[in-house]
Amino acid sequence: MFRRLISYIAIFIATRRPVPPLIPTSPPGDRKNNIYMLRLREGSEVRFVASGRPIRQGLEGFWFSSISSGGLKCVLLRSSISDFSLEFEHYYQGFHFTYRSSLTFLLHYLSRFAFFYKMYEHLAQRRFNRTKLVRRDRMRVLQYIQEQTLADRAFQVSTTSLMTDLFSRRWVSHPKQAHEGTYYEFVLRSLADEGNLVKASHSYSLAPKALQTLSEYEEDNRRHRTTLRVQIILAALTSALIVIGIPQAVAAAIQAYQFFVGS
Repeated sequence: MFRRLISYIAIFIATRRPVPPLIPTSPPGDRKNNIYMLRLREGSEVRFVASGRPIRQGLEGFWFSSISSGGLKCVLLRSSISDFSLEFEHYYQGFHFTYRSSLTFLLHYLSRFAFFYKMYEHLAQRRFNRTKLVRRDRMRVLQYIQEQTLADRAFQVSTTSLMTDLFSRRWVSHPKQAHEGTYYEFVLRSLADEGNLVKASHSYSLAPKALQTLSEYEEDNRRHRTTLRVQIILAALTSALIVIGIPQAVAAAIQAYQFFVGS
């Protein structure tokens, strides 16, 4: 009984305002959204979408016999609602929340979760905008693409997906997003021009030559580290010899001074 009551309250809240024919999902139209949508599911299939307030008989909306078929306008009887699982969607000022629990939906509604989530995201974005987008060089980008391809052979990358993977979706609103986007576009182009990537439309995939390129790069890095290690050892030995030789040089200088002054 309690569970059904919670469901009815959640349905009433979600259907208070009629759903518009088209819901804006991109800026700037989505910034004014505060829209609830109620769907009724039968397993994984959406069977009914509410379109207005509850009426005496039940819910007005559209019935879908299959995913490919268009919705038929109908009234879902009140007694039939319990035969389906409820799914609530909230489109709020650029954000989208999905709930499959009436209680969770109701608690988020009462606590104004969407409002506070928006405020948190706004503050987090402002903080992110003050940070510098640290660039990855060409080889590090190629290494990243190789790692992803080894995990998923169908992996493809574009400028936007690469930057999202590196910096999260917040890069889109960063003041330097256009500047850095151009940089990574040139990085991908240059790797493709050298045969390390294969371009298909607006995305890139790893080419076999990349394995050789990365192998040579790692070998060069190994040699560089070896050379650097040798230089550090030589510098340390030189410093040690200097430290050991300083007392001898001082002693020789004192003896020379005493000899000449004494003579």
